[in-house]
Amino acid sequence: MHTGCVRSLGTHPSGDVLMSGSIDMTNKIYKLDPLSGKYSFTKEVKYHEGFVLNIIPTLSGEGFFSAGRDGKIIQIDIEGNPVKEFVGHTAAVNSLSQAFANELVSGSWDGTAKKWDVETGEVKETMDGHTHAVSVLTLQNGITITGSQDKKIRLWHQGAQDKEFDAHEDIVRGFTEVPNLHAFASISNDEKVKLWALDGTALATYDGHQGFVFAIDTLETGEIVSGGDDCTVKVWKDGACKQSIQLPRTVWAVTHNKFGDLIVGCEDKKIYTFTRDEKRQDKGVDFTEYENACKGSAVP
Repeated sequence: MHTGCVRSLGTHPSGDVLMSGSIDMTNKIYKLDPLSGKYSFTKEVKYHEGFVLNIIPTLSGEGFFSAGRDGKIIQIDIEGNPVKEFVGHTAAVNSLSQAFANELVSGSWDGTAKKWDVETGEVKETMDGHTHAVSVLTLQNGITITGSQDKKIRLWHQGAQDKEFDAHEDIVRGFTEVPNLHAFASISNDEKVKLWALDGTALATYDGHQGFVFAIDTLETGEIVSGGDDCTVKVWKDGACKQSIQLPRTVWAVTHNKFGDLIVGCEDKKIYTFTRDEKRQDKGVDFTEYENACKGSAVP
């Protein structure tokens, strides 16, 4: 278990390996047992000199990218070995996205987003103009989407800004692509999840959280999942909250694996997995401990 809250999670394209990152400055690697659906800890590494704020798998399938408060992005192979360091931001790197195997996009507290050449580790483009922490999402249509503490979303193409619009009433925290709707979704401290067309047209607002929303992901089913300061993960479908899952503490990270299981990183230093497969559901001691821990966290 981490010794600080779990701030980031990434699942390898194979679906068998999970990496977590924490404010304890470590990354941990876990291996999935395909029969039980449970993860077993295999290795801990410490390459950052500050909180680990974001993790994504490499599209090449070779491992993960890890971003930290130390301003560094570190490429880590599937065995946990450091491969490359991307240095260029002047403050913490809080957001990563990849649409092409040879490019990486990052967002930082320095108010910029950067596009990197994965092979050389050099910066190809810098997108500036935001203030404070910048969240990023890059798409295969060549568009990069950014949002920040200025409450705006910007659309970029080849390093040039195409569009800017007021998006939320507070900090824009993150994004997820929603391919089945040809759209993307954003989250914010205004407690809302918003759905946008790829040209920035507003499509829907999902209300339901009762606290800052810190994490978002899209399942293979097209459902959107979000989590935050109200200690819940919410599953959204057709504009409505289909399910709300109670967690013991603030939710900082949400992702999924090849089974469609939800993987959640929490303030309580733990990682939780949730499945719809009744055969793999846990009803033992771990489940009882989870239920007891949740009793004091529900928002009235």
